[in-house]
Amino acid sequence: TIVLATFIGGMFFGASCAYSLLVKIRVAFPTVNGLFVYALAEMVIGLCSLLILFAFPFLQSDGMGKYLWSILLLLLPSFFMGVTIPVLYDYAKDKDLARQKTLAHLYGNNALGAATGALATPYLFFPLFAIDGSLKVGFLLNALLSLSALLLWKIEGEGQCDERENEYEQSQLDIKINPYFFVFSCGFLSFVAEISIIRLFTSVLTSATFSFAIVVSSFIVGLSLGGHWARGRSREQVSVSLLWVCLGSAFWALIILYAGREMPWLYVWLAGIFSRTAKGWVFFNALQLITLFLIVSPLSFCWGAAFCLAAHLFPDGATEKIAKLTAFNTLG
Repeated sequence: TIVLATFIGGMFFGASCAYSLLVKIRVAFPTVNGLFVYALAEMVIGLCSLLILFAFPFLQSDGMGKYLWSILLLLLPSFFMGVTIPVLYDYAKDKDLARQKTLAHLYGNNALGAATGALATPYLFFPLFAIDGSLKVGFLLNALLSLSALLLWKIEGEGQCDERENEYEQSQLDIKINPYFFVFSCGFLSFVAEISIIRLFTSVLTSATFSFAIVVSSFIVGLSLGGHWARGRSREQVSVSLLWVCLGSAFWALIILYAGREMPWLYVWLAGIFSRTAKGWVFFNALQLITLFLIVSPLSFCWGAAFCLAAHLFPDGATEKIAKLTAFNTLG
């Protein structure tokens, strides 16, 4: 809980500061755009992987000090993770007139990548590279991503200096609290459910690493699918679609409430079916993953769709509003 809250709290601060950070960098360097800022953020995230790796041996102490240092080490990379979506949206929105679809596309793909990473870490990276090697691989991948973004920025020329001087003033107008409160509530409820489900299945899977990875990946795949589904909704369909996803999430939450209590017993029964061999372990884990996905993903699908549908309530698609929307969702 401490790790997850710190991680997402840092993303909240990053999303909150993303637009003002972008504006200040643009004032100092007029040729810079969101893609350049994204490249810098990815490089900092990669360097933080190495920082955590080297600082970790010094955290083996008693008392509250180790918690405080751990939180500080996690806040910096998660801050810049929160910066990435708003600045990428600022870069991409001018290439597509359908700005809400641009956000849904970014949100959906980002969530899909997060789900893939959550599964790949315990099942692929840890067995191949161990924990310290995985952090080094993370640094190399972040550095490669950062350099690729810088190269693309350079190829595209001088950063496409658009006339955006009035965007900040315009984005201050006509801001309603409803979308912000709505996505805050979605974020709050989604992680109440996620933490509860992780706790429930840790008692069955015995390994916190695997239960965390399976639940989180299933959860985020649902967010991704919901975000991609929201791309196809027109502005006229937003209200009806929001109504349906709210009703759908409430209905599925009730199903999880009653069916979830029986899931540990189902898993115990399934464990007795498969032979205690390497092949039996693989089949059992695959079945766990599929079952959890079928339980968790409909709920997170509704919440992923709700966030992207809420973006349709801002017809101008201003970067500052989208950054605030992301921040409120993450704060929840």
